[in-house]
Amino acid sequence: MKEHPNIDFSQVYILVRLYEVNDDENIVKDITYATNSQNPIDFRDLKSNDSIQILLETSAADLVNIFLHI
Repeated sequence: MKEHPNIDFSQVYILVRLYEVNDDENIVKDITYATNSQNPIDFRDLKSNDSIQILLETSAADLVNIFLHI
């Protein structure tokens, strides 16, 4: 919205689903698999929440004009 102030976003709706879980990584993986089991998922889709991938994404964000799309 800040990047495109001339666009009217008043009729835009975003579906968000939030889960409150503990630090158990298995729960996160189970939720990720269960919520995506209706559609075919690729192995790389499951790896997008991996700690290494998150580190790569946040590190890339520190670089100018480089974006990591997982």
